[in-house]
Amino acid sequence: MNRSGSFAAAVWFGGLFAGITTLAVALPAPASAAAVSIAVAPFERRAAPDVVLPDIDQLLADRIGTRGVQKIVGPAELSVEADAEPTAETVQAWSKQAEVEALVVGRITRIGVPISVEVRLRSASTGEILGTYVAEILKPDQLEAAVEDLTRQVLDGAGGTSPEDAPAVSAAPSEGGFGIAFDSGRPISIRADQLESERYGGARKLLFTQNVVVTQDDVTIKSNRLEAFYPPDSSKPERLVATGRVRMSNRKNEARCDSATYERSKEMLVCRGNAELREGDDCVAGEWIEFDLQADTVKVGGGAKVIIGGDAASPQGACR
Repeated sequence: MNRSGSFAAAVWFGGLFAGITTLAVALPAPASAAAVSIAVAPFERRAAPDVVLPDIDQLLADRIGTRGVQKIVGPAELSVEADAEPTAETVQAWSKQAEVEALVVGRITRIGVPISVEVRLRSASTGEILGTYVAEILKPDQLEAAVEDLTRQVLDGAGGTSPEDAPAVSAAPSEGGFGIAFDSGRPISIRADQLESERYGGARKLLFTQNVVVTQDDVTIKSNRLEAFYPPDSSKPERLVATGRVRMSNRKNEARCDSATYERSKEMLVCRGNAELREGDDCVAGEWIEFDLQADTVKVGGGAKVIIGGDAASPQGACR
């Protein structure tokens, strides 16, 4: 297994950024992300032939993708030539190809010790420059902060409607009134105290730990740990796995379990281990609960039981 960090600091080797490894970083609470669509094009690279620069373009796309934007297209998905200063017509063509409202281009330069990053946010409709943002990295442990700062500036420059103000997508409750309306097409925001990243060939995994909170419209998922699995050349996770005191809630319902797996392509969410779904005083429980989000149905298995009018205030739940 080839293990390297797509969302990681470069290893300082012989005074150079010579490779990428796994990183654990402390994440600040994200600023309100704009409900816009953004593509990050491959960045130009200027350094000596023997110098390996960190994949800041991909790191930036990954970080933007956890901020609740409507759509993020990474450099591998966009598949265009690196150009830090494309013409307005080229920007419009790339943006049309990616079907986004804004495009990020940039240049990574290393002359001597520091690495300089210049990022430009361009309008998809006119090609004009909306903002220019610069970061300087003197040592590996500054990479995470630089990417975080660039992410904030890009999102501020992109503007748009925050997820809290965006129109919600409603879904009919499942049979019997139970359901968690998680929509694969809506923006997702992830917040946590710690983040690690690994790369397996072209695929990537982001691991969020400590006080993990995932939000999408009025749905909130809290857990001790969350793994996000990204297919090769994709900036959208295909699978989310939450473990450790998993709590999912919306305006009406709350689900609890030991672990939960969400498959985006199948629109399937499965809670396993002491699974429980409550609406007010009513409750269903079992060893597992399966939510088919496309068919809008709920299945319960493993000693399933239903309680109507139980004690919703009980700390152990009405089905215990």
